[in-house]
Amino acid sequence: MEPAQRRGLIEGAMESIGVRQIYWSTELAHPGKGGMASLGGDYMRLVLVLQGRRHVRIVHDGQPRSVALAAGECIVVGPHAWLVTEPTEPFVSIGAVFEARNPRFVLARQEYRERAGRNIGPRTEVEIVPGLCDDTTMLLAGALLGSRVPAAADLYHRRLAETLFLRLARFQPATGRGGPGKADVTYGAAEHFVRENFSRPIDRRQVARHLRISPSHVTRLFLKFSGESFGGFLLRIRLESARSLLRDVRLTVSEVAYLAGFTSANYFVRAYRSRYGVTPGRDRHGGGGLGAATRPAG
Repeated sequence: MEPAQRRGLIEGAMESIGVRQIYWSTELAHPGKGGMASLGGDYMRLVLVLQGRRHVRIVHDGQPRSVALAAGECIVVGPHAWLVTEPTEPFVSIGAVFEARNPRFVLARQEYRERAGRNIGPRTEVEIVPGLCDDTTMLLAGALLGSRVPAAADLYHRRLAETLFLRLARFQPATGRGGPGKADVTYGAAEHFVRENFSRPIDRRQVARHLRISPSHVTRLFLKFSGESFGGFLLRIRLESARSLLRDVRLTVSEVAYLAGFTSANYFVRAYRSRYGVTPGRDRHGGGGLGAATRPAG
């Protein structure tokens, strides 16, 4: 999508719909199994539904909660918080990821495919547009995240969210030599894909197919920008997410392994001990500084 089209889409949405209501997802516990789960890093995310209904699960006051976001409804996702999207209905949404190194738009469109008159499941398309952010926008995002109040439909917060989307749509990144190059943009898209999909079985071939580049190019990008191999980066992200999940005492160690993308609980325990010097169960009980828990590990 061209910048003018993207700007027209967002400005049209703000004029015809606006932000009607804001939900908050700021708690670190996982909202449950299934769906398309994504765990953010140390950054905030903002998602606005433009068409259809996007069904998500979040954690509110320590309990899982299902929310059906209609057109004009928005959700603010705090740092290291989980969001699970259930592929229930078609939707179009625009998201903003306020990561300092790689701020970006994410346009998501979910449709349902039919074959011989039969529904064969959802098909989700994601377009990532990096670099559309400045320092002022980042400060506004921090203000929105930090000013959470119980009144989710508060006019001030809705207007602040609208202002953020409009600033992003109208922001023109620097075009000089200091601006991001093609490799930076491609790596940003690759990293985003991994962070959004690490809980499912993925490899560098899937990333390459998603970005329409070669698997060897994926390898070079991760070595250059992250200083790690693709496999090393993926393993680190999974282990970091698992360590956050261990704080949720409702989950067994095996469930944590599953939610973090590990297919083998034994391999998860070995990898965790190799990275943190302690087993997940011992770390959960305070042996590695994670904090005490009230339920034994499974």
